[in-house]
Amino acid sequence: MSWLSGVFSRLRGSTACQDDEQNSIGIESGRMDEMLNDLATGINSCVNKDGTNAFTGNLNAGNNRIVSLATAVAATDATTAAQVQNSGLIYGSTSAGTANAQTVSLTPALTAYTAGQIYSWISGVENTGAMTLNINSLGTKTVKKYIGGAKYDLIDGDMPLGHPCLGRYDGTDIVFLNPQYTQKISRSDGGSISNSTTETTLITKTIKGGTMGLNRGVKLVFTGSYLNNTGSVQSIIYRIKFGSTTIYTFTLNTVSSANYAYVYAECLVKNKASASIQQTFCNMTAPTSGFGLPGSGEVSGTTLSTGYLRGCKNTASINTASDQSLVLTVQHGAASASLTCFIDDSYIELI
Repeated sequence: MSWLSGVFSRLRGSTACQDDEQNSIGIESGRMDEMLNDLATGINSCVNKDGTNAFTGNLNAGNNRIVSLATAVAATDATTAAQVQNSGLIYGSTSAGTANAQTVSLTPALTAYTAGQIYSWISGVENTGAMTLNINSLGTKTVKKYIGGAKYDLIDGDMPLGHPCLGRYDGTDIVFLNPQYTQKISRSDGGSISNSTTETTLITKTIKGGTMGLNRGVKLVFTGSYLNNTGSVQSIIYRIKFGSTTIYTFTLNTVSSANYAYVYAECLVKNKASASIQQTFCNMTAPTSGFGLPGSGEVSGTTLSTGYLRGCKNTASINTASDQSLVLTVQHGAASASLTCFIDDSYIELI
């Protein structure tokens, strides 16, 4: 008979031996083997506490706890309440690898990336640009951040050293949920432009359609310098463009000098309760100390006698539901190797 509905019943009933005696049936090997084999079958249907056999069906604990579990070390192990409370299943300790190709190891190890997975770790090195993450050697995934409903690559400093990080796999990328600086979407450091009269882009960023919504904006910040060693007065023209529209122009005339002219520009383009109506604000200055005199500035064709653009305001009608570029360009008045524009630092951020 063996087990039936959780109850073990002996072959031929619980009084089989007494019944044989009463019926004058002696001990017969065949009948004894049959009963003992039945007992062996019942025993083999039980779980051995040393783990040498396994369940063949789901365990019904009868509303009882399973206690004194060891910490799970494989994805198929049962987990303890402590592992869940301590986020031990998703915590990968300190990341390894290089600044922009970091690695994390979870325990139990992941066996595959699955959309919806959450990971946490401590940054072991500060990123210096767009980066990838490789979890348990399953392969690299690009780390992205969301800004205004659009995904962007990380830029330098988004994941500083020692930063507690939280990421979620969306089926394509690992989305970084808590970057250090969530607004900065583009950055450029260093470089120079000389010996050219061609209008040249200093910084540009494509703002994905819909990123600015109805009331958000983008801000461009530029710091640089200008050196004129030609021996004569020269001009340099900075232009700020959004989409195909030049929204601000600033012309600086500088005399020849061995000193640098330091230039600062800040421009905000903000939607005004519409995806296709913007207000724009600009502040561009070039201190005169040590290198000559500023020239003239113009905004929408209006000449400013001071040579500075401060707090200037314009309107624009650009459809930000489609991709648009925010651009800063420079153009020299003469082609000379002694006429140089230097890029110190520039970035674009979402407001």
